[in-house]
Amino acid sequence: MIKNTGPLIQRPNAEILDGLRGSMSAAYRSRIPKSDQGDASATIRALQKYKPHMNEFIDALVNRIGLEIYRRNSWTNPLAVFKRGLMEFGDTVEEVQVGLLKAHHYNEDRETSMADLYETELPEIQSSFHRINRKVYYKVTITKVMLNRAFLTSNGISDMIQQLMEAPTTSDNVDEFLHMTQLFQEYDANGGFYRVNIPDVAAHTSTEADAKAALRAIRSTAGNLKFINPKYNAANMETAAEIEKLVLFVSPEFRAGVDVNALAAMFNKEYGQTIERIIDIPADRLGDNTIQAILTTEDFFVVLDTLFETAELQDPSKLSWNYFMHHHSIISASRFVPAVAFTTGPGTDDIVDDYAVTGISDIKVENSAGTLVAAEGTEVERGTAYQLEAHGTTATAGEEAAVRWSVEGASTFQTYISADGVLHVSGIEQGFPYDADGAGAGEAVDVIDVRATTVWVNPEDPNAEPFTKTARLTVTGDSLELWPVPEEATA
Repeated sequence: MIKNTGPLIQRPNAEILDGLRGSMSAAYRSRIPKSDQGDASATIRALQKYKPHMNEFIDALVNRIGLEIYRRNSWTNPLAVFKRGLMEFGDTVEEVQVGLLKAHHYNEDRETSMADLYETELPEIQSSFHRINRKVYYKVTITKVMLNRAFLTSNGISDMIQQLMEAPTTSDNVDEFLHMTQLFQEYDANGGFYRVNIPDVAAHTSTEADAKAALRAIRSTAGNLKFINPKYNAANMETAAEIEKLVLFVSPEFRAGVDVNALAAMFNKEYGQTIERIIDIPADRLGDNTIQAILTTEDFFVVLDTLFETAELQDPSKLSWNYFMHHHSIISASRFVPAVAFTTGPGTDDIVDDYAVTGISDIKVENSAGTLVAAEGTEVERGTAYQLEAHGTTATAGEEAAVRWSVEGASTFQTYISADGVLHVSGIEQGFPYDADGAGAGEAVDVIDVRATTVWVNPEDPNAEPFTKTARLTVTGDSLELWPVPEEATA
């Protein structure tokens, strides 16, 4: 990126004339004499007599000195610090944001399926394409009369070039600034900003309480941007912001209200470490008339220059030279970075999903073949594993709450339920006897109880009993004989 080198240093005519000689043609150097520091008249007379060399001199003057001033001064746009440099090739920038992946519970006892190994699972990926959308040129005319006048004073050439370049430079500067601030308005008009309501600090009647309330909202929001959250960016992707990259754009009226009413608490170095960069923007360039400040990151702007170039044309009828200074660029904004507008209007209504647990589903049991069998009274065979399924129910469709599993009535610790709901029935499980009709007429069977319990805690009543469901399972199959050792095992 080209850095601002400050205003053009005044140079005597002779120094400029001699400085350009190195880039001139051999014919120019042979016919046009070298200037003295005190007198450049010989060089000037030679230029005026021979028109081809005069054209060559003017081209070098504009292209080497004028364009350099133009380039340097074009970076004085107060928002130029956010430009991303010069892109010399291509006309499009692709911006990609990758979302998060879902965690899977690891269970070393669970058999790995083909789906576990080969099923595709891609994160959410979004992309934005930013194309060249600004192609402008500025026209500058140099006349012979202007040149003759420039040669009359020792610094005349420097003065002329400075004056000639001031108009296109300032015009380009202002236009670029307007384009970049227009992004705020377009972004807001399309619902890109997350909006936070604050008092009208910019009003002449604002109070200290208003300023402190606004500062509290800004600083708390800045703190929250450190954490992954999809609600603060227009694409609703899971992103966060680094504190050192945060930028706060404020209206001058807002800054004045804070300075006066809150003793500059946000803008003094002692208190303003949360946001290091604060830039003034006219209130009418921030969006609608309710926005007083915008908090985002330095990556909000996707602005790149793609062309700085001049073209020239001599007009013999007017004894003048026309120079066309072209500036092409991409001026766009990112949808993926956090961007918050602090407004006197309504704030953004967060969509709050109701995850309060209202009940619990029935317990289901699957065998190793994946066949769903009835829960109550299901026969489970000793030495076999089964998948249990149950979940807490909520008011939000499709959202299920986790449960905690337990087994009751087991005769051995080798019968257990893993964290992901796999019931392991021990080969020596005896369970406890159960008479289904309760009258003693039927034969008692060995059973175990599996229980699912919701783990959600009601914040309004932390001591409330959780929801539970229990399924009684009949244990079947021959029990392993561990003692005495079977004869065939020692044969």
